[in-house]
Amino acid sequence: MDLGRSIPGCLIALITTSIIVLLLSGCISEKRITITSSTQQKIVIENRTNVSEDALNSTNETLDETPDPANEAVNNTLLMFHNNRGPMCLEMLRWLESIKIDHPTLVVEEHITTEAGTRELLNQLIAEYGVSEGMSENFRYLPITFYRGEAFSGFNNEVKIRLKELMNKQ
Repeated sequence: MDLGRSIPGCLIALITTSIIVLLLSGCISEKRITITSSTQQKIVIENRTNVSEDALNSTNETLDETPDPANEAVNNTLLMFHNNRGPMCLEMLRWLESIKIDHPTLVVEEHITTEAGTRELLNQLIAEYGVSEGMSENFRYLPITFYRGEAFSGFNNEVKIRLKELMNKQ
């Protein structure tokens, strides 16, 4: 899958993160996706986990196992599904804002549950994870959060402590 030849550089990170989330969630099943920016910087996403930047090189070389900052962003992405008005949702949003300085690489991807398409993605993730931690084992409370392979329902001190543990684990 080739996504074009003139994507502005400022959109590359956003597009890459979105594609990786879609790959990991199974919404896209391509084996290799190539994105080329307007400056000919090439990003190849392959095998659902490897991301490689190959600046100014138009050949498709085999990806190596070196750590990549783009992968770090995906590994440090917290998916938060909320209604933007409930007390636990608002409390978690305030808490996430308060920890930005301590966790500058944390990427918070918010999904408002009343927006189109959000419910389908949430249901897919709930089916994939099966059980949640926190205030409910069966995803009964918002916010619903997915981070580093774990799912949480609701927001309380238990969830906050566990999220901090996961954030501090590098």
